[in-house]
Amino acid sequence: MALFPSIPNLLSAVPPVSPSSVSSLLPKWIKGGVRATLFLQTMHQPKHGTLQVSSDHNWVFSPGKNSTNESIPLPNFEANCQQLLDTVQLFQGHTKFRNVYTARSQVSLRDSVLRHVSAHGLQSLLAPSSLKAHAKLHPSDKVIWDEAYNEEYDGLVLLPSWEIVSEDEYIHLSKGKKALPTMAIATIKYDEHNRPKQAKYHLVVLGNLDYHTWSKADTSAPVLSQLELRLLTSLAIFNKRVLKNCDVKQAFMQSTLPVDETYFLKPPAGCPRSKPNHYWRLIRSLYGLKRAPRIWFDTLCSHLCSLGLQNSPTSPCLFIGHPIDGGPPIYVGIYVDDIIYFSSSDAVERKFEESLGKLVTVEFMGQVSHFLGIKFSWKHHNDGHLTVNLTQQSFVETLIDSILEVEMSSTQRDLLRLQYQSLVGSLNWLAHTTCPDLSTVVSLLTQHQNNPSPGHLEAAKYLVKYLAGTKTLGIYFTSRK
Repeated sequence: MALFPSIPNLLSAVPPVSPSSVSSLLPKWIKGGVRATLFLQTMHQPKHGTLQVSSDHNWVFSPGKNSTNESIPLPNFEANCQQLLDTVQLFQGHTKFRNVYTARSQVSLRDSVLRHVSAHGLQSLLAPSSLKAHAKLHPSDKVIWDEAYNEEYDGLVLLPSWEIVSEDEYIHLSKGKKALPTMAIATIKYDEHNRPKQAKYHLVVLGNLDYHTWSKADTSAPVLSQLELRLLTSLAIFNKRVLKNCDVKQAFMQSTLPVDETYFLKPPAGCPRSKPNHYWRLIRSLYGLKRAPRIWFDTLCSHLCSLGLQNSPTSPCLFIGHPIDGGPPIYVGIYVDDIIYFSSSDAVERKFEESLGKLVTVEFMGQVSHFLGIKFSWKHHNDGHLTVNLTQQSFVETLIDSILEVEMSSTQRDLLRLQYQSLVGSLNWLAHTTCPDLSTVVSLLTQHQNNPSPGHLEAAKYLVKYLAGTKTLGIYFTSRK
């Protein structure tokens, strides 16, 4: 089906126009007969073709090589050309579709990330539980949450994350598969002073109802282990370098779905932007899909490999490569959308950051201060050596507060077991990350999780008392031999 109304074919009667006849405001490569790629925001996919202009200076885009193809009008082209270029709707030459999608997603994601809906004016700090509850909010709060929802919706549409299909198209294309429901989840983000900072919506899929049959390998994605994190830290210290980190924004949505995977979604109940009896056919991965973590992991690995890096066959989240020919290597570790890296060369690190920033929307945060809940305290010494201390003081303090606030019951067996399992789980995490001195005691405590006694609970609490006196201690690395 044509995307635009039929218009007369202007190409057969009008020869290409020379650059001198085109407005000087246009880029030099813009002229009649030049090859280009067009991907208007109203189009479902890019098209290769040529730019053409008629005798009355009306510009059109002729898709394909056949002059009989229906042309796409470009109204006010001379005035709008730069905007089409800036918003990556027009490309010079026949650009690969993969590069077109990547460029579009980068602009859309960057715009989405930069938008910020302030929560300072909210009268109620309870986020709406649904879009129906949203519609019943106090008028001043509703304005803020309306803006937050539009921010999320528009960002996804601009990628594009889906194409809208009618009910008849859905019935024909879905082949009897039910559309997956979606939800709009509202959250309030707070600043470092615990003041409301941002009102945010997330559109997610109820992936638990996925009608595909996936194996564990299809859906699971590896993450950086604590052992691998300590390995990278020790390598950085050995080279007298600090670890740096970066955060990929809206990572899952930066992955295009494989062509053989089809999902139809129902817009969330009460969506003010969706027409009745219309559905979404997904183009990109969306939060909540069972396959989303694996698709994103494969996408990120592909990006890193394109930069000349290669992951370890035994540790798939550890990468090494040479972004600069003849330069020293760079070491990279990935944990979903968090990336840590270092090289012995500043130039290599800058090259990696520049190249990665062209592939994904990413925020570079410099020296690692916190990663996976672990605080990194770096110190440069006068003799040129470097040390770092890995601690979890904040986690320990939270654990201590939780024990003081909760009355540990020794009379209700089920409550006792739940409290004991929660406490031992937290202790096990500390032993596994920054407190290896707890390992032996925690190993003994875990043997009684199914049927703990009050004495076992007291033993676990006694271990927390030990942590209270050692909470500033952790794992220490030094470049000194």
